[in-house]
Amino acid sequence: MITPLSPNANFWRQRPARASGNSSQGAELGSATRLLVHTADLKKDQQDYRPVAFKAGPRGELYVAYQSRQATYLSRVEPDGSIAWESPTPFASISSLTVSPDGGSLLLKSHDGLVCFGGDGQVRSQLAFPKKVYSQACQDGSGRLYLVAEGKLEAYDAAGKPVAQFSPERAQPPVATPEGGVMLRAGNELVRIAPGGQESGRLKLEARPAEGKVSYYHGRFWPLEGGEVLVEEVTNIEIRGPHAYRFRAGMGFGPGMDPDHFAPQYVSRSCLQRLAADGSKRWESESLGESPNLYVTPKGTVFWNMGGGKIVRLCAEGREVLEFGPRASVQGRLVRHEGAVTRLGDPPRRIQLPANDFELRGETPDGRLLFEDRERRELYGYDGERGFVRLTDRHLEYTARLPASEPLPAGRVESRDGYVVVNGVRVPVRD
Repeated sequence: MITPLSPNANFWRQRPARASGNSSQGAELGSATRLLVHTADLKKDQQDYRPVAFKAGPRGELYVAYQSRQATYLSRVEPDGSIAWESPTPFASISSLTVSPDGGSLLLKSHDGLVCFGGDGQVRSQLAFPKKVYSQACQDGSGRLYLVAEGKLEAYDAAGKPVAQFSPERAQPPVATPEGGVMLRAGNELVRIAPGGQESGRLKLEARPAEGKVSYYHGRFWPLEGGEVLVEEVTNIEIRGPHAYRFRAGMGFGPGMDPDHFAPQYVSRSCLQRLAADGSKRWESESLGESPNLYVTPKGTVFWNMGGGKIVRLCAEGREVLEFGPRASVQGRLVRHEGAVTRLGDPPRRIQLPANDFELRGETPDGRLLFEDRERRELYGYDGERGFVRLTDRHLEYTARLPASEPLPAGRVESRDGYVVVNGVRVPVRD
């Protein structure tokens, strides 16, 4: 069901009614009360909807996917916070949402398949996945969607239809490049794919040979501007002897196994290497410990989150420690700290905020910050000109059941001052 609304409409007052019990009684209620009957019906299953994915369109609109334990919805939110439409989706859960460059197609992905919505909220196509395990989706600048399943790269157009795509052997999940294409690892090579699906180059990763109890391999990678790449090199050090984990007797070892055997343990350390387009090394960082939390800019500046509100800025010129306070939280390139959000970049940018208790959820490509009021399940956009704008409200409000001294027959709706009672549930009226 699609609900079109006028541009400046109050979304909640104009939602269609779904009366509880006796439909004739529901038809006599006002618009706000019809909404509350509708939410009370849904609240029988205790369904609280939470935003799980969001993407901005080319004209500043925002598409938000909501999910409860049993159902999902997709909504289009205009820049002023009004709701253009909302539509139920066929998925019980949603893993990603992508928007075509022109905003005409929206692709929702779950572990079951893809469903394509048009910009008007109507379902255009649906594709069921075979019984495979698919990676997260990655979109290039042309709107093509890439997935990897069983070592093969698969591609889908903006309408969710499969398109022919070359796949290198042992393909791993792709990463978007600054030029609008994608890059993926295939064995010890990084394969660059241009927008539209053509292979445009390869870079071979030269691993160091093992040195006794020390071995090396390449981990994550980040494509940079100009064809360069930042690559993580992981060093594994084998440890034996009394400092290693000791198997104890009685742990179910088979015949002939020594119960006091010392098994080897491994310590990992990561460093970063910046490689030119031809694979030559530009520079190498210090050791960053095990599985460091990193954000890398397209220009190659590295922000290393050390925890405790400290972030180290690394580049070819050296390092700098940025301190945001012990209560700071980091989400990608966004740092939430006292009274502000800092967007890490070249250079970092501080965005002052009014006092609020909202949870930082992310940002849109046009620069708006996104926050969630977790208690009310409401999503807010923030920018310096308009402040906080409530984008959507799928919190289904209800209160505790009334005492047994005020029973109502099943399906009975009774209006009182400030609230209505539906099937024994008191629901406040919100005009």
